[in-house]
Amino acid sequence: MVVFKKGHPQHDFNCLEKIGEGAYGRVFKVSRKSDKQLAALKTIIAGRQISHDDIVNEIGLMKMCAEDEGVLDVYETYLQDGKYFIVVEIMDYPLNSVIEVFEGKLDERVCKYIIFKAL
Repeated sequence: MVVFKKGHPQHDFNCLEKIGEGAYGRVFKVSRKSDKQLAALKTIIAGRQISHDDIVNEIGLMKMCAEDEGVLDVYETYLQDGKYFIVVEIMDYPLNSVIEVFEGKLDERVCKYIIFKAL
């Protein structure tokens, strides 16, 4: 079961920088105010492209798979005025930077590993 905190994550986290943007929202690098732990804050607005149920299912699946090192830990979830905020473990580096290093010449085993971890 996914439980959303009421309010905005700015009460608990400091926004450091924008690190990405996708079809459903933006991702920011944040620092928890209480202990300075770094995290990623994903913002999503439910609408025509993604529903509340889709968002809850994604969070629930991530929490169920928390033991897998290939799945980011979910630290906190917030809901305010139809906007969802998901605070997750921050990656050391984005996956696309790994792919760019190989300039499109990835070995089949590496591709299989990346796809397996992404699923």
